Amino acid sequence: MSKVSAYETQILSTILLWLFIFLTDIACLLYFILQLQDTCSEGEFHDLLSSEDYDFRYICGVSKPSFRTPFSEKEKVVSAMCLHYTILVSLAELEQLRRGLAVQNFNSLMDSYPALLRTAFEPPQHEISSSFIQDMFLAEFSPKGCNQREIEEAILMCWVQYLHHTECKYHDYV
Repeated sequence: MSKVSAYETQILSTILLWLFIFLTDIACLLYFILQLQDTCSEGEFHDLLSSEDYDFRYICGVSKPSFRTPFSEKEKVVSAMCLHYTILVSLAELEQLRRGLAVQNFNSLMDSYPALLRTAFEPPQHEISSSFIQDMFLAEFSPKGCNQREIEEAILMCWVQYLHHTECKYHDYV
C-alpha cells in the first residue's frame, strides 16, 4: 500500500472536520430540544421558546409566537424539532456529503485506507477541542499588503471564533 498523498490527507481532514462540526451542532440542538421536553410548566415552556437560543424553531416549522403556543402542544413542538433536525436536515446533509465524496472518488480512497477513516467513527482517545481542530490546519496567507490577505485574515478570525463559540456552547450543555 502506498503512502497517503497530501491531497488525500486534505480530503480526509476536511471530512473529519465536517463530521465534528455537524455532530457538535446536532448535539447542541438536541440539548435544547431535551431541555424543552423537560419543562414542567407553561411559564417555563414559554420562557424557553421565546429565548434567543430557540430561534431555530422557526426553521423547524414551529412558527406560532411562543405566548400563543399552548403547553399542551409541547409534544408536537418537540416532535417537529426532532423530525427536522434528526431526519430531514441530517439526511439531506449526509446525502449531499456522499454525492460530493463520490465526485472526489472517495470510495476508492476509503477502500485503500480503511484504517484512516475508522477513526472518524470511533471515539477519540483524547478530547477534541477548538485548539485541536486549529492545530490540524496551517493557514497559508497571501503576501502582506495584499487586499486578499486582509480577507483571508478576517476569514481565519471568523473560523477561530466559530470553533471557540461551538466549543463553549457544547461544554455548557453537556
